[in-house]
Amino acid sequence: MTDDPSAESFHGLMLRLRGRTGLTQRQLAAKIGVAVRSIQAWESGLSYPTAASLELLIAAYLDAHGFATGREAVEAEAFWDAAVFHSPRLRPPFEHRWFTNLLAGRAGSAAGTGSPRSADARGPERASPSELTPRQEWGDAPDVPGFVGRAEELAAVRAWVLQDHCHLVGILGMGGIGKTSIATKVAKDVAPAFQRAYWRGLRNAPPASEWQADAIRFLLASRSCHRTANPSGSQH
Repeated sequence: MTDDPSAESFHGLMLRLRGRTGLTQRQLAAKIGVAVRSIQAWESGLSYPTAASLELLIAAYLDAHGFATGREAVEAEAFWDAAVFHSPRLRPPFEHRWFTNLLAGRAGSAAGTGSPRSADARGPERASPSELTPRQEWGDAPDVPGFVGRAEELAAVRAWVLQDHCHLVGILGMGGIGKTSIATKVAKDVAPAFQRAYWRGLRNAPPASEWQADAIRFLLASRSCHRTANPSGSQH
């Protein structure tokens, strides 16, 4: 288990893993048998799952290919350790034997369901994970790897975005108190829950026509990548 307080937060990993799988909060909640509000609270950093729920989350992410191929055990342990580190409730350490058995069972199930069909019978191939990764462009966003404090404010803003689905959030205060850092931290925390993330600061900003053109370029490029991800030629 890691004791590094700068490691990625549990709710950040929750968002990252769900973003990889493409599952909605409702779908993930149904998979592990909890209420949607529990998923929302975990992703906002307002509460943490029990050990039993953590195991169910890991199993669900494994089924949905949320962990990187070849790094399943490493990423699953980091996810577990983040919950242990950030949650006030004590939990047992990550059980390597349990996860090894879980991984082996999933691999066996996948092998058992295969059938010797031709390439045409299989239908269109799935896009590679890199093609399905949500696109992000952070421009002049500041680096905030060592951000500490402001836990209540961060949780509140994340809840407004993820739970209340606010389209516009304002962070107000005197100059120099860290408003940009808070905005950046929140944006990077919640970005995995969205298909696109695009950041542009307004300090010394170029004319609106320039940054709007750049934003359109980014969206069109994203759309083009998504369209070419299916080798069958169909567009989505």
